[in-house]
Amino acid sequence: MDHRVTGKDVARAAGVTTATVSNVLNGKRNVGEQTRERVLAVVRELGYVPDQTAKSLRKRTSRCIGVVIEKNLSNPRYGRTVEGMLRAADARGYRITLCRNHRAADRPCDDYLRAYFERQVDAVIFVSRDTEGPRAESVELIERERVPFVALDCPGNPSQAYSTIDFDYFGGARDVVACAIRHGAKRVVYLRPDVRNVQEEQREEGVRVACAEAGRARPLVFRVKSDILFARRSERDRGEVDADAFAQPSQAYMRSLSNELSDLAAGRVHAGDAVISSWAGWSNVVSRLFPLPGVIFADLASDYLSTLSAEIFSEMPNYEAGERAVEEAIALIEGAAPTAQVLPFRCCDLIGAMPSTAS
Repeated sequence: MDHRVTGKDVARAAGVTTATVSNVLNGKRNVGEQTRERVLAVVRELGYVPDQTAKSLRKRTSRCIGVVIEKNLSNPRYGRTVEGMLRAADARGYRITLCRNHRAADRPCDDYLRAYFERQVDAVIFVSRDTEGPRAESVELIERERVPFVALDCPGNPSQAYSTIDFDYFGGARDVVACAIRHGAKRVVYLRPDVRNVQEEQREEGVRVACAEAGRARPLVFRVKSDILFARRSERDRGEVDADAFAQPSQAYMRSLSNELSDLAAGRVHAGDAVISSWAGWSNVVSRLFPLPGVIFADLASDYLSTLSAEIFSEMPNYEAGERAVEEAIALIEGAAPTAQVLPFRCCDLIGAMPSTAS
């Protein structure tokens, strides 16, 4: 439809009255189950949002920004991102509230969009889960209703309907590998998770390009299965593992990771190599498995473990990303056009920072 979808459109398509549509959406029980399901199916198909709610939205604001983040906030990366959001929002007189990326069967749209249309929030920041963005039907609604929406770290789902803030995974990986080569690494061994997403593909490309630019042989790439880690995540999402239990790597996962890394790299890591780990903390495991002289250990995703086990690591601008996301959300609220930003990483070279022991 070219015009805004109305309750009359839903009623006509479902073969019911507008009063019945209203009763269904308001959760009243005086509607038969088959009729209710038929109305809800039409609501979802047409992407209908009640007119009165949208009209009220233009008259009132909440001074609140909704954040969709289905991540473990005990992870320093995401904790710093939220910290940046809170600081930036407070400086501009806004509050932050967490929203769910969920849509109940009797609701016309995802919870975070419903929060927007019900005036609970003035804008939405969507933090990716494994670089995935909002669902296609939600994107259509965001575009049609011009919802102030910022997608943070969702490179796999670009859209001109909303603002995006992404990370330069390619550049971060290239800088780390180039730094290791400058410190004398003769060969690069690259460990990455066996998952398919934009983030990991960009990192691997950055590793390969850095080797080529330095005239080194192609990196030796090992794909680490992460079945146990993602199984634990599924257990958490189903409520079978509480958040506190999931906050730290389980002994089973660490044991499995150590065994797999040992099997993959045994006899293949040599003195003078640079071992580049895509995920933070892996260097800590690999350095204990292969205590060889002259091996440089590096991480492409930093956390506090990186400063203890990696000599070079790529520091993600997580705090800045949180600040930028809030500033962009407020700009959209105030009528600015959507923008696309890519934030660079900072290469932390602990080798170069160490004082020389030469006499």
